[in-house]
Amino acid sequence: MAQKPTALIVDLSQVSILTEIIIRAGNVADPQNRAHTKAAYEPDERYDNQVIGLSVVFRRGATLDELASTASFPNRKLGYTSVGVLSQELASIGCAPVLFITPTGRFLDHHTLAFTRRGAIEESLADDALDALIRALLMVDNPYQVMRA
Repeated sequence: MAQKPTALIVDLSQVSILTEIIIRAGNVADPQNRAHTKAAYEPDERYDNQVIGLSVVFRRGATLDELASTASFPNRKLGYTSVGVLSQELASIGCAPVLFITPTGRFLDHHTLAFTRRGAIEESLADDALDALIRALLMVDNPYQVMRA
């Protein structure tokens, strides 16, 4: 059996916190999606280290338009935030973001967004972390919505 790779982590201290964008597909702010978002915070078994979190897209230097058009999500809505706003919202509850590099065949810019508390990665998405994420994300219509067969 092939050995699993180790997922690398984006050094968020080395990115522009004001301009670097993270996108999460779907309307996370919709109260009906709360349970789905909490369930989507899950382990990625493709890696040998503890990779757990939410599916997002990120590419250093990419604009919102570039990320959204490249990803071609089927979702009607997209949520986006800057690294700085997300970090600030999470810091208000004693958490910090971790961004694992986890490309897929469909999404080369795929990353897994995890949250740490007291230096340890959260194994589930706590309500206060979800609320901080919702506060950080700006919701927009997805102009590049692509329906999947």
